[in-house]
Amino acid sequence: MPLVRFPTVKGLVYTIDLTKIADREFPRTVEVPFQQGYSEEIIIDWGDGTTPERVNSPGVNERPTHTYATGDGDVFKVVVRSNTGHLPIIFVPASLADAETSSPTYNISLALVAVDHCGGICGNGQNTNSGFYASRNLKYVDARALIQPQAKRISYGLYKTAVEQSIESFRLEFMTECLFQTFLFRECKGLTGNLWAGMLDAFSGLENFANFFAGCARITGGIPEGYMDKLVNAKVISSMFKGTGLTVIPDGLLDNCTLVEQAAMTFGVMNDDVENNVPGFSNIPTGLFDNCPNLNNVKYCFFRATAQSPYVFWNEDGTIDTERFPNLTEANVDSCYGRCDSMDATQIPIAFGGSWSVS
Repeated sequence: MPLVRFPTVKGLVYTIDLTKIADREFPRTVEVPFQQGYSEEIIIDWGDGTTPERVNSPGVNERPTHTYATGDGDVFKVVVRSNTGHLPIIFVPASLADAETSSPTYNISLALVAVDHCGGICGNGQNTNSGFYASRNLKYVDARALIQPQAKRISYGLYKTAVEQSIESFRLEFMTECLFQTFLFRECKGLTGNLWAGMLDAFSGLENFANFFAGCARITGGIPEGYMDKLVNAKVISSMFKGTGLTVIPDGLLDNCTLVEQAAMTFGVMNDDVENNVPGFSNIPTGLFDNCPNLNNVKYCFFRATAQSPYVFWNEDGTIDTERFPNLTEANVDSCYGRCDSMDATQIPIAFGGSWSVS
């Protein structure tokens, strides 16, 4: 799929619905979804016909807020601009995301239903956090609000949002500077579509891919060939594909990921995923972890996989193959193949979730 050039109209437009926070003590006062402490002047049109507000450098512990008059409606489209096109860092603070009962609270997470447009650089152009943590009513996000080419880090992304878009909207190939991510698409259960070859190639410097797609039950198909070939610095892939609708692991997926240490729940379907009716992985390549000698944790790695045969971490006598995996112990292989009913449990050591009793 070719990369798409974005429009250059500057500014941020987002939509809030005050009925989503009607049970709060202050149900008509909402803050902006920005990090504190930005220095450039911005102009906020609150969408209710009041005079646009000029805001410059809020204090460290405050964000601009606005109170909507009763009788003016409940749904408002807010427009934020600056003279240069630079925008504050978009961020719904995780610590307040579910604090609707706190008093007072003006957090926007539950009122936010759409990020309609984002044009311009968010943040200082060097280090950008973008996240909509637990914005459970958020259905649409202009990809540019999340995918900032200059970003060094991206935190919470679409975690626990209700976004109903194709994952193909979010072109990660642009993020060539990113060195850190947290929960980028985790539990975004409305996200649909398929992964594509080259999708993660820009993340060659990233070490931690934990929970990258965890819980994205409507992402389907297989992991593409060569999907992780460029991830030569990856160390943590725990829960990376946990609870997704993906079913196929390609041969050689981790051949270039020689630094991987943690792979707990990477391909697993855990108890919290069962209600989403995800199918589990139908195959496990024979040499999947052969180039990962630093592996130290594979707990629940293939939990509930529907594959016929396991990847073998053990010797012929059932003991862990410490020559290949010197850092693996029984404590960190617990239930690697738990609930894998399609496999012959007598051929899998008890420590790995089978029934083979090793003397």
